[in-house]
This record gives sequence, structure tokens and C-alpha cells, in this order.
Amino acid sequence: SGRQGGAAPPLELLLWPQTPVEALQLFDQPTLASFSVSQLDALGRLASGRCPWLSRSLRCRRLRVHEGQAGRLRELFEAYLDEEAAISQRSVVGMLRHLWSNYEERAWGMDELRPLSGVGGDTWGGFAMTLVDSLDTLWLAGLREEFHRAVRWVEANLTFDVNVNVNLFETTIRQLGGLLGAYSLSKEGVLLDKAVDLGNRLFSAFPAPREDTSDGSLPFQDGVKIIPRGFVGKAMDRVLRKMGIDTDIEDIESVLPKDPISPPLPPPPVKAPAAKRVMLPFSDINLRTGHKQNLAGFASLAETYVPMEWKALTLFTGNCSYAWAQDEVLDLLNHSLNLERVGLAPIYLQPTGGFVPSKTNVVSLGSRGDSFYEYLLKESVFSGAGPKAVTRRLWKSFRHHLRGLLLDTDPLRLQAGTVAAWRAQLLAWEKRRRRRRREPEEPPPERPPPPQQHRDWRGGAPGGWFEDWRDVKEGWTFLREHGSVKSIPKMDHLVCFLPGAFALDALNTKAASRRAELRGAQAPAPPSSGGAEEQPGGAGLDAEQVADMNLARRLITTCAHMYFRTATDLAPEITRFNAWGLRDDLGSMHYILRPETVESLFLMWRATRGQIYRNWGQRMLSAFLRNTRTDYGFASLHNVNRPDKRDDMPSFFVAETVKYLYLLFSDDSALSLEDFVLNTEAHPVPTVASSGLTWPCRSW
Repeated sequence: SGRQGGAAPPLELLLWPQTPVEALQLFDQPTLASFSVSQLDALGRLASGRCPWLSRSLRCRRLRVHEGQAGRLRELFEAYLDEEAAISQRSVVGMLRHLWSNYEERAWGMDELRPLSGVGGDTWGGFAMTLVDSLDTLWLAGLREEFHRAVRWVEANLTFDVNVNVNLFETTIRQLGGLLGAYSLSKEGVLLDKAVDLGNRLFSAFPAPREDTSDGSLPFQDGVKIIPRGFVGKAMDRVLRKMGIDTDIEDIESVLPKDPISPPLPPPPVKAPAAKRVMLPFSDINLRTGHKQNLAGFASLAETYVPMEWKALTLFTGNCSYAWAQDEVLDLLNHSLNLERVGLAPIYLQPTGGFVPSKTNVVSLGSRGDSFYEYLLKESVFSGAGPKAVTRRLWKSFRHHLRGLLLDTDPLRLQAGTVAAWRAQLLAWEKRRRRRRREPEEPPPERPPPPQQHRDWRGGAPGGWFEDWRDVKEGWTFLREHGSVKSIPKMDHLVCFLPGAFALDALNTKAASRRAELRGAQAPAPPSSGGAEEQPGGAGLDAEQVADMNLARRLITTCAHMYFRTATDLAPEITRFNAWGLRDDLGSMHYILRPETVESLFLMWRATRGQIYRNWGQRMLSAFLRNTRTDYGFASLHNVNRPDKRDDMPSFFVAETVKYLYLLFSDDSALSLEDFVLNTEAHPVPTVASSGLTWPCRSW
């Protein structure tokens, strides 16, 4: 098993004698460091002509592998690693069976199962949140009996005609997205019926479209004072200028909306584009009465624009109102915040779309900001948008200006520089001592301590993983938060969606390139332009996308080691950083079974086929089984360095974390990313091109 303390052994010692020279030629050093000891031993046995211990697919006493048969050895390595992935996939299905059987027995039809006490609780209004959120996970994992039992319960018991206030964003991505995702896979009509009923009730949260004919803004909206537009522009300008982004205040102010109030709109189908909206959707709505409100007095950037679910509902029903409402929201944000020019937006917004000036308002890809940028990309994948579409333009601007939030550190180089400075000080001290022929009055300088990046009390997982921060030779890449007062050196776990987003962008570009090649093969060849240089990266990727993939590789390394530096191999909610690397945020050491890093591992695997991503996923899967499993499910942790469990298993653990683990270890046929796109809650909806349906709406 793994080590119980002390420093990690040198990589060369770890790789010898288990790892053959052939493995060094087939895998780079970071990938070799990510293998467990049992996997390295298996590769060594394969290279020496023996079968790995406990292998079920490579059965023999001795494999004939002669010198020079590198191709044969590669095939054996791939067969063994495929078997390892299949075993991990079965472990994930076992996790799902374990928690689902207890949910059916102890919390059937309730929002969540409490994994320590084994009782259910209605924490989201009593709409069977875990059941609806898990439907497509059950389908993809092959648990069809469990899926159909759940669908029968939905048909007989799930109703949204309840006098309950719900959050628009969470209900849209979990409930509406869950129903649409399950319908997309199974075509069970009752799921679409329920989705339409819920969609019509939620749609009232979008203020009525109305032409802006007022000559000034009202000072209050729902009891909340509206900040003057000029102050908003200056505050936003300060933030963006600190990030090195040039802005034009007059242009920002000229497009801010003037009228913050609009009458409510019932949800019947609309067959023509409505007039422009002048407000963002309300955050909360009563499903029976339609009463809507902004409980916090402001809107969160991530919660304003949720196109995937509403446009999928348009695709399935032909009701263009749903899609146009999303286009109007994006248009309002684009003009109010000048997004096409500046690329990034603060997380707290006024109901009219303007920027809320506050010291706590920041530009962040973490909480309250993450899914907005994610949906810019995913909407364009869903719709097949061309480069001139607004979502593609905004995604391109975001990628360009993202560099203002990046921070690179190299602890090993910094340590070398610190040691060099100490040696220079020590040499100067020695010269003074010799010159005076006696000890100087001041003591000699102390040698600087080594950087503390690793938790030495961590034992290895079964099979033994030894990789730690010392194996990261390129240093660290972080995404900081930026406010009007200062930069904040922290990364939310939520930020780890970004490497996967870049990978999805690359996958979509490669798929479009393949489709273009197929169309070109069926058509006459165009005349040669002579000497055209192929774009770098191959498969249609441009230079900026190649740079994005390099950034994704560095960011996913940081995200993975946010896990591996803790006692449990699980990452805290927030990790801070400085010039020496990763640091604890003592107030945010809990872990609530979040999925973002596993999501990015899955998408990076699909985009690159890098074995390191499956290796890291296997290590995280082992950490889940060791540290979070209970008699009734899987529990969140109070502190990732002291694995005491808390009685909480969010529905997104089944909807996202378990699903992404399953897909990471599955063949591409389990879910085609050319035919489906996953919403921010991992619910799959078909792209317009693959759905077999005609998009019913003209552009807004």
C-alpha cells in the first residue's frame, strides 16, 4: 500500500525496477508519476512477458514479447489499462447502486437522502430533487429497472402546482434540466409533459418584454435603490483597468438601460420576437401564484443566463418564447456590461443589468460567475453557431481577456533563488569573519526552510499513489479573483470547470472540421490557393485554441493537486495560493462532493486521450470510496484533512460527480459529445443538428 509518512521517494527509485524502459518511452514523466504502484508493477510484468496479477483479460503464463516489438507491447499496455478503466467503471456503478437502493428504501420521492442517519429530507421544496436529478445518470449507467420505477413515480406523484417559492436558477438546471435530459435519452413522453408544466410556471420570472420609452431611471425597484449609471460605469472601469483591460466609460454608459420595471408576462406561446426586455429575470418565483422577487436585491451573473434548458424546451415544443427570453437576457448583459469589448463581468448585478459598485463585488470564475461563461460555449455547441454568433464572439472575448486573471508560480525555482540568496549572504558573512579574524556580532544567516506543499500524514490509497506536488515540474497556474480594491489569491473548486470547457471547445472544433472534410470529400475539390499554411494544433484548432489547451493542461494539474495535497485526497471548497504554491483556506476546508474537477478530467480525456486523466480519476474514485462512503450513501466532509462526515449528500453528487466518473471510464459510445451537450448540472440534451428536429425560431 502507500507510504505512511516522510518525503516522497525520488521518481527514479519509484519507477525502478517495476517500470521497464519501454514504459518510459510510451508515457511522459507526469503520466508515469500518476500511476499507482500496482499499475507500475503490472506494466513491468507485461514488458517482461508475464501477465499482471489479478488480470481478467490478459490470461496466460507468459506473454511472448520479443525485443523490438514496441507495437505489441503498446497493445498489451492499452489492453491492461482498458481493463483497469472497466474495473473502475464497475466500481462507479456499484457506488450508484449502493446509494440508489438506500434512496428508494429510505427517502423515496424526497429531495435528499441523509447518508449518516439514513432518513430523507425535503430541502428543496419537496419536488423529489435527487430523483429527478438522477434520472439520466441511471439511464446512462444501465440501471433501466431503477429508471423506469422512478419515471412511474414522476408520472403518478410529481406535481408543480404547489404554493412554494423556488430559486429560478437551481430549479432550472436541476429539475427542468433533469426532466429534459432524461427525456432526451429515453423519449418518455411524461417527462416532457412535466418539463413543459414546470417551464411555464418558471417562465413568469422573466419580466415582460417592452420597448424602452422612458426618459430616466426610477430610483427604486422592489424596495432596492438603483445605483446611478455613471457611478456603475466608473466602478466597473476601475476594476477592469486594474486587470490591464482598456475600457470606454462613455460607451458603457450609453448602452445602460433606463427603465428598471416591467409588468409580468404569462407564458403562452409567442410566434414573433417580442420587444426587448429591460430587466434581468427575478431570482425566486412562487410556482402556484407566479409571484416573483429578488430576495438579495441583486442578481448573480451565473444565474441570469441559462440557455441550454430553455432552448432545449423550445426545440422539443416549438415555443420560441423560451429561447427568445434567453437571447434577450444575453443582449441586455452584453450591452450593459460591454462584454464583447471587455470579456469579463462582475458577479453582482443590478436588476437592470448594470454593475453593483461594492468592495465585495469581484470578477470571478467561481461562485456566482462560473456557469455564465460555461454557457456561452455550450449554447454555441448546442445551436451549431458560427463564428459571427454573439455567443461565439463573447466566448472569444472571454478567452482573450482571461489572461488578466492568470497567475503562474514556480516554487522550485523560487526555492532555488532563495537558497542562492542565502548562500550569497553566508559568503558575505564568512568574508567579514575572516577580515576581522573573529566572529561577527551578528549570527550567520539561517538556511531557508523548504516549501511546505505536501501533507506528510497522508497514507496512500489501496495500490499506492505516491505522486505529489514535487512531481509537477512546470510550477502552478492559478485563476485569481479581482475586485475594485485588490486581487484575491484564491480559487474556488467551481473554477475547475474551465479546463473541461477548453477541452469541449477543442472537441467541438475538431468535430466541425471532420464534418467539413466529409462534405469536402463528397464535393468537387476547390481550386488551390497555393502555399496555405496548416493551422497549428491540427484538426482545425487555431493558435489561440492550442494555447487554451496548454492552459487547460496546467489548470487541471493545479485542480488535481488541490485534491492530492490533503489527508483524504479530496479538495476543499476553496484553496488559496501564494508564490510558493497551494495553501489552505482555514474557513473553507469542507468538501460537498463537488464535480468540477472530475468533469474536466472526463473532457480532457475525451479531447486528448491522455492516460494521466484516467489515472487521476481512479485516485479520486478511491478517495470517495475510502473517505465518504457510509451505510446509506456518500457523505460530505467537514474538513478534508480530518475526514469527519456530515449528514449531507447533495443531489448533484449523483447527477454530476457519479455521472462524470462513469463517463471517464467508459467508451465514447456511452455518450457522444458530437450529438449531446451537457448542461451545468450534467444533464444531456441533443444538439440541434443531431436531434432530427428543425429549429422553429428565427433569430431574435
